[in-house]
Amino acid sequence: MLGAEHVRRVAVAAAGAAVALGTFRVAGDAPKPLLATLGLAFAVIALGALVLRRAPGPVLLLVLWAALGAGFLGALHRADRAGWIWYRLTGFDVAIHENLGDRVALGAAELVRRDARFAPDPRRAGGLLLPKGVYDVTETIVLPAGVPLRIEPGTLLRFGAGRSLVAYGAIQARGTEAEPIVFTARHPWLKWGVVAVVGGGRSRFEHVRVEHARWARVNGLDLPGALSFLGSDVELSRSEIANVFGKDALYVRGGRIVARDNLFRDAYRDGLDVDGGSGLVEGNRFVDCQDEAIDLSGPYRIEVVNNEIRDARGGRVAAGADLDAIRSHNTFGRSDAGAREG
Repeated sequence: MLGAEHVRRVAVAAAGAAVALGTFRVAGDAPKPLLATLGLAFAVIALGALVLRRAPGPVLLLVLWAALGAGFLGALHRADRAGWIWYRLTGFDVAIHENLGDRVALGAAELVRRDARFAPDPRRAGGLLLPKGVYDVTETIVLPAGVPLRIEPGTLLRFGAGRSLVAYGAIQARGTEAEPIVFTARHPWLKWGVVAVVGGGRSRFEHVRVEHARWARVNGLDLPGALSFLGSDVELSRSEIANVFGKDALYVRGGRIVARDNLFRDAYRDGLDVDGGSGLVEGNRFVDCQDEAIDLSGPYRIEVVNNEIRDARGGRVAAGADLDAIRSHNTFGRSDAGAREG
């Protein structure tokens, strides 16, 4: 049987923990997930003390709870660089900032010398080639300004937690139906960062699959989409972006976008987010994007036609004065998940 003194100590400590959590919530506006995680941590410690019949005094029990909780969350923050598990357990949506600005000025030859995965592109002087293969990306790759990259069909890139590919030159990633180019995580439960192009001219992605991505902050830039294009033009076709956990599946700011015949599926927030730009969005399927399938803001001139948009609420988009036109030129409906919920 449990000793009455052990039970009393745990009960007093539990009351102190409840007061502390209530104070965090009211005075510190702590997110509910963080309070739930800390509460569960105390419950585990208290249960262990009761089972082992070694309950220390209430103050020591609370100190042990604080120390172990802080240690666990600190270790998690370092290991989960993309911040997905951290976000789910604490409610704080953050990613570790990487400052790799010194790599932007490297030339193509110097990058090839440093990173044997890349080779000079025989089709384009001064360009880089990533030959067909399987690559584990354990550190974020930054490609130099003005240096284009071509990725061969059938290439698989598996990114470590929070790692990204950030190019300051255009990317040509043109797979085939038989040999798509895949960007994924080394471990699906530890999300990776993004593929981004910053001020790099016109990129083209075809027969590409992107999955288990999140978002990133590199060289002072927020890169909110699994595919992010800042001041860059992009054509995306016959590709799939699915099971992504950042702010957007595809993000374009201040560039021209052409998106045709793609599938955007199970995006944690927006499917496509354009923050100022122009272009065409045609013939795509958006399924179960948790916020808007398409979110258009800033000064934009984008034609949105013949897309299928489905989610649990009947299909959602956000736009300015042309919202009615978008509604009339695209198909909206409830997804299978929405039908089951209904």
